[in-house]
Amino acid sequence: NLFVSIFIALFILGCSKQSKIEINISGEWSYQLDSLNKGETEKWFTKSFKKTIQLPGALRDYNIGNEPDLNTKWTGSIYDSSWYFNPEMKKYQQPGNMKFPFWLTPDKHYIGKAWYQKKIQIPENWVGKDIELYLERPHWQTTVWFDNIKIGDFNSLSVPHRYVIPGHIISKGKHFLTVRVDNAINEVDPGINSHSISDHTQGNWNGIVGEMIIRNINSTHIKTIKITPDVSGN
Repeated sequence: NLFVSIFIALFILGCSKQSKIEINISGEWSYQLDSLNKGETEKWFTKSFKKTIQLPGALRDYNIGNEPDLNTKWTGSIYDSSWYFNPEMKKYQQPGNMKFPFWLTPDKHYIGKAWYQKKIQIPENWVGKDIELYLERPHWQTTVWFDNIKIGDFNSLSVPHRYVIPGHIISKGKHFLTVRVDNAINEVDPGINSHSISDHTQGNWNGIVGEMIIRNINSTHIKTIKITPDVSGN
């Protein structure tokens, strides 16, 4: 009975400590679209944005972006463009009644960079310790700033985006966390008809979905693992 009591006490204590090292950062964020790609040059990470959005979420979920029209630059190939020239299709090419047969047609569409910002509170026991930012599924290229310090870039459609904010810049109190998301095809090109980004299927949306947290991590941790197979030795 004593052993069981000690085990339960340690388990509860462990759970309580765990809950203190993670902060959920989902909720209200401010945002700003950067269709002219001037945000980094103008140091938007030092500015405050007036408009707000709920994350996890995508811009199109909140009707943010441009209304689709005949000049919209979709992500994907059109194998039969006769729709654009067929007189019978004119009624589906009018503002407010755009119906494309080869795309999902969202109410709003946006390709390019969008900036998301949130004010976060760093607890006293995190001061001087490394912090990990965990974004489960951005779509799809991200750049992160902690206050006015650029933390890095990440470009992946298949794994969470994880950033380590070094402990030497961590201080108690309020800080600004800024995440820029770009859903244009850039350095890593999965192919314009890749269903992970094309408008044929889920649509090429801009945003962050899934779990969004910051957590205190040990200053000594595994950053990369290299596996070297020994074929001859099985």
